[in-house]
Amino acid sequence: MNAVRLCAKAHKPGGLCHANNRPPLVQLLTIALFVALHVHDLYGDPQDTSSAMPFGRFALAMVGMVVVLSGAFHGVAWVCGRRMDRRGEFGAVAFADRFMLSVRVVGVGLLVYALLELGWLRAVRLALGDWVLLDEFVAISPALALFVLNWWSMEPVERRVREALLWRELHEGAPVHPPLSRCASVWHHTRHSLLLMLVPLSAIWSWEELVVFGSQWLGLVRGNRAVAWWGNWGADAARWIGVLLIFLLTPAVLRLVWSTVRISEGDMRDQALAVAAKYRVRVIGPLLWRTHGSVVNAAILGLFYPLRYMLFTDALLERLSREEVEGVIAHEIAHVKLRHMIWLALSILASSILLGWVLTAVDAARVVPTWVIETWGAGASLAATLLVFGWVSRRFEWQADAFAVRHMSGDAEVVTAQAVTTMQQALRQVAVLNGIPIRRFTFRHGSIAERQQRLGSLTGAPVHCLPIDSQVWWVKMGALAVLGLTAAVYAVFAVTALVA
Repeated sequence: MNAVRLCAKAHKPGGLCHANNRPPLVQLLTIALFVALHVHDLYGDPQDTSSAMPFGRFALAMVGMVVVLSGAFHGVAWVCGRRMDRRGEFGAVAFADRFMLSVRVVGVGLLVYALLELGWLRAVRLALGDWVLLDEFVAISPALALFVLNWWSMEPVERRVREALLWRELHEGAPVHPPLSRCASVWHHTRHSLLLMLVPLSAIWSWEELVVFGSQWLGLVRGNRAVAWWGNWGADAARWIGVLLIFLLTPAVLRLVWSTVRISEGDMRDQALAVAAKYRVRVIGPLLWRTHGSVVNAAILGLFYPLRYMLFTDALLERLSREEVEGVIAHEIAHVKLRHMIWLALSILASSILLGWVLTAVDAARVVPTWVIETWGAGASLAATLLVFGWVSRRFEWQADAFAVRHMSGDAEVVTAQAVTTMQQALRQVAVLNGIPIRRFTFRHGSIAERQQRLGSLTGAPVHCLPIDSQVWWVKMGALAVLGLTAAVYAVFAVTALVA
């Protein structure tokens, strides 16, 4: 009887939201770990060889922290699984998911405290030496181990969910994927969530250390102090060139890290390539992103061809209609055609510069004490950057949606109701199949309900004069104005210095 109740709840569209489909926090926590490493090396004393605790005791304390936190979650996951078996409660899934997120946040918080305040990274370096990435990887390994152990403990809960969803998939005639083993499920989470950020961040960190070691070996830097302006400039140039190359190569690496295969000849391939060719967007693919039916998504990775890949998950191609898939393709093509990633980076840079001007003006006017600006200025800059990132990103998503309905309207002079309905249905399908409530607000995309409402307001609007295009145009002009004025000011200073 409980199994029937569980299946009935799973049968409700959108009635299920489990750990696979919640917005991933692992990537943000991974970024936080590398930020903590950077802060340690930026503000810590490189000559300090002391540590509050020997490496052996420190390592034992880190292992104890992982064992306690992962053990606590393992017990909670076991209890939640029993509640699902006995009572058919899907609320137990959400509780286990929230508890897992809490355990991870606590674990990363404790590790960051150990890195910055207790001398954990110094203890590692005293024991192992300052190798390229090795000492940093050992220092953050407790958090990485906690992530993996949590997925291991969560797998029985997710397996029960998949078994309940099987009834719904059979009822709807949807494709059924073979179940994954426990080890395969953990590896699936690791490669698609953890490695997404761990691989590029590790490459950037390794390059930074290689530049520093290379500068020291060449005699350009002694004790982190430049002996010549040209030497310091050369090291900075090498850093930025390396980061740019890593950024360009990351899509090709992620294609190998994720489970992707090229889609063979057929209607789906022809449809995707036809839309890309119509807007003169060159891509590699399309590629099938194999998620074992767990994710409904599409993406175009990479800024430039031939390192730009078009990916579609298996579930998206299996569950959406041909017209809905075309709307999703047009949405992803819009991000490339309109150069949203580049403009997003320029907008963030302009906002950071503008805030710097404001803080400088406030400091010069003596409105607040200087120590307040020095203490809170960095936090204010980070908060402002995040707010601008979310605000601009949401508008780019709305513009991509508008681009899709413009494409779906064909040769019509106005946006057709059929195009709007198709795109709204595609968004609803993505939300329902991913277990995302349509009114849930997300930082980068807003809510599905809001996007559907904005699409509805476009019905009958001229295809060449959509309101969101004007909004994005002003965003771009504002960013260009700030960057242009900044460049002009620096040019004046450079000319003045040369004349003097």
